[in-house]
Amino acid sequence: MAKLNGLRLGLYTRYSELVGGDDALERQDEDGYEFADEHGATIEKVYQEKKSAWKKKTIVLEDGTMISRVIRPDYAELLADLRSGFLDGAIVWDLDRLTRDLRDLEDAIEVVELYRRPIVGPGVDLTTEYGKANARAQAVAANKASADTSRRVRRSHRHRAERGFLSGEAVRSAGRTTSAPWISPKPRSCEKAPAESWPGCRSSICCTSGTTPVSGGPGGRSGPRAAC
Repeated sequence: MAKLNGLRLGLYTRYSELVGGDDALERQDEDGYEFADEHGATIEKVYQEKKSAWKKKTIVLEDGTMISRVIRPDYAELLADLRSGFLDGAIVWDLDRLTRDLRDLEDAIEVVELYRRPIVGPGVDLTTEYGKANARAQAVAANKASADTSRRVRRSHRHRAERGFLSGEAVRSAGRTTSAPWISPKPRSCEKAPAESWPGCRSSICCTSGTTPVSGGPGGRSGPRAAC
């Protein structure tokens, strides 16, 4: 790894839904400052990406062509500050926090190679050939894992929709078959507990329209009270 003694570094941290959310940002900050102190460097600026960076967006260019990119303004700012010389290098907790996208990774490696700005951390080192090769292999694996997860989630949503479940909901508001439209079976629990008996009930699905949730327990999480 390149020597960091006396260098002015940027600290890049990124939000993670899987490993603690905002707490993960705090841990990355603590570990980054500790890493800089151990190597005699100072943190000049913190770049904090507060949104998960896995979802790509389609962008239409001026000539009408389209590209698919992950929008990461803080990451782009970090690389720009490295190129301009505002920073001597950068610290990131792990490659997984730096990027999962090969295109973004190659941008970072380019900065290291052309501008001689080290990008290192407890779990990443883009200053050596081994470190760069390892980073590329990790990015390929992470990209594949993200694509697999996305495919499974889409399939799960379609599976639930075909059976009458709303995405993310544990209660089906009305019966549905794969070959018939929404149906309203004879109410069970709702007959004994009309909407007006629960002040503030906003549901027009079960309590007022006479349809019944799948498991219909009058007092449970999946009963009509839950639907309200």
